[in-house]
Amino acid sequence: MTKKIVLAGIRPTGQLHYGHYYGFLEKLISLQDSHDCYLLIADMQVLGDKIEKHNSLNQLSLNLVQQMVHAGVNPAKTVIYKQSDLFYETLELTYYLSLFTNYNNITHIPSVKEALPDNPSLSFLTYPVSQAADIALIRPDQVLVGNDQLPLIELANKLFARFNSLLQDPTLTLPDTTPVLSDTAKIPGIGTMPSSAKMSKSLNNALYINDIELDNKIKSAYTDALKLTAKTPGHPDQCTIAQISKAFGSDPSDSCSTGALGCKDCKASLLSLIKAKDQSFSSADINPEKILAHGVFHVRERAKDLTLFLKHKVFVS
Repeated sequence: MTKKIVLAGIRPTGQLHYGHYYGFLEKLISLQDSHDCYLLIADMQVLGDKIEKHNSLNQLSLNLVQQMVHAGVNPAKTVIYKQSDLFYETLELTYYLSLFTNYNNITHIPSVKEALPDNPSLSFLTYPVSQAADIALIRPDQVLVGNDQLPLIELANKLFARFNSLLQDPTLTLPDTTPVLSDTAKIPGIGTMPSSAKMSKSLNNALYINDIELDNKIKSAYTDALKLTAKTPGHPDQCTIAQISKAFGSDPSDSCSTGALGCKDCKASLLSLIKAKDQSFSSADINPEKILAHGVFHVRERAKDLTLFLKHKVFVS
């Protein structure tokens, strides 16, 4: 029986944190035996809004590969590859797919609209199309995404449908891909002030794997302003410590809401859970360069028939 193909991606902007882990990585790891898995390091996408990182992107990518393998991604079961190692294939497909969309389609995507700078680069504006090209290169059955990326998958499928309609060749088509959400709800960021923002390096509210500042971040974290004493009934739905605890398999809601659990003890419990999770990860030596070299060879072989086919259909036939 042919396995379904699943694709996931991550931008190499810094250290791996638990928002990444519970946002998509845990799900990917759980699918490694039942699916053909692909994991994209989207380094080209970073340059669209963080060009100043160009000198550090390669090292950030290598570090990320190492951290994800230590967290449970198996390179023997998941193809890990870097976007820039498929530079020409990515640009070629981005160009083809960009013929089927326009500025309004892109800027009306909520995640693009929210992050849109005053004077965006053309690269930033085309990243949703570039992401569609990433998907097209693999032609997966499923893509692991968060809720905020669902409109991007919708756009990709529309572009694929328009392209297939133009070419009308059943021998090789760009299939619809199905978005797959994490089994865990959005992981909120942690901080000293109330916030509903998701965990993010750019917002300085992340809990990193093996975080050297873990103890201080947990102890100083904002909890519930209305829980005045340990025995005061709390509001766990408004407390980031309670919400993050759920991701780690412990739900303090009942104990908190009845006043049986104080914030100090709840924080201590979460701290223990995170440290136990950190210790469960591997620390074995790996070779990220070798893993990426194997990955790009595999993806290039898979993408070769698609790029040759499209070039012939668009410019020759």
